Amino acid sequence: MTTTGDNALPGHRAAIVELRGAIKATGADPSPATLARLDAALADLPLGALDDSGERTVRAALGVVSQAEDSPLFAYLEKAQKAVAEMLSKGPSALPVHTHPAVLAVLELVGPCYALPGDWEKGSADRRAWDRAAEASFELLRGVTSFLYSEGGKFRVHRALEACSVAVRRAVAYRALFWARHAAVKAAQGMGVFVIGGRQPLPDEFHGAWTQVLGSATYRFDVTPPDLLGGAPYGHLVVTRLSEDADGADDTTVHTLALTDRGWSGGADSVISEALYAI
Repeated sequence: MTTTGDNALPGHRAAIVELRGAIKATGADPSPATLARLDAALADLPLGALDDSGERTVRAALGVVSQAEDSPLFAYLEKAQKAVAEMLSKGPSALPVHTHPAVLAVLELVGPCYALPGDWEKGSADRRAWDRAAEASFELLRGVTSFLYSEGGKFRVHRALEACSVAVRRAVAYRALFWARHAAVKAAQGMGVFVIGGRQPLPDEFHGAWTQVLGSATYRFDVTPPDLLGGAPYGHLVVTRLSEDADGADDTTVHTLALTDRGWSGGADSVISEALYAI
């Protein structure tokens, strides 16, 4: 996300606002339509106003977003949704389970979801997103086969299908959003726009952590585990201003906030889980 500053030209400001809206829309509902809007917003950025680094970042983001927009997984998911809906309306079939159209459609979705995590480094944010998609698609397959064997009900299948749809669409758009947020920061900096960047994930070794650009500084946000003795039964949110030194020797903790039960309405892990899921 970015907000505008006094040095931005009106046309530049409008381009950044549209890009911000496209990023938000894609994050809320990843689909070919929202990715197409994101693609168009990136393409409308005035590259002449950017330095070489900014232009390279925007062009790279365009490539990643275009690839996500054209992902065959959207078609596989739609096919699986239709086949499962038809299965639920007709009930268990006399067909062998392994040849049922719903099973075949879900298997077509499961395969790529399990294969794609191998393209990313273990522990990366992309890998986490695809791991979630793989787990959700396999759970859908289990729900479908259980229903066909008359061992499971419709509710389990409905719940698994919804979770699978969300996880797959988020996985497809995950890297595109990462690059789009990065491009938005670079574009805002190049066009004289005050920057409030989107949350960018960190690898698993920094569990429950993300970075965000605010103005000319980069901050890291860490959600810590519950600390009963330290007076933070729901953990802390620690905000650190990062220095430009690679060793982080000059990093400065600027805020430590004790979390309350408002942030934990979904259970003890919901703050960390939701942060990792959303960024």
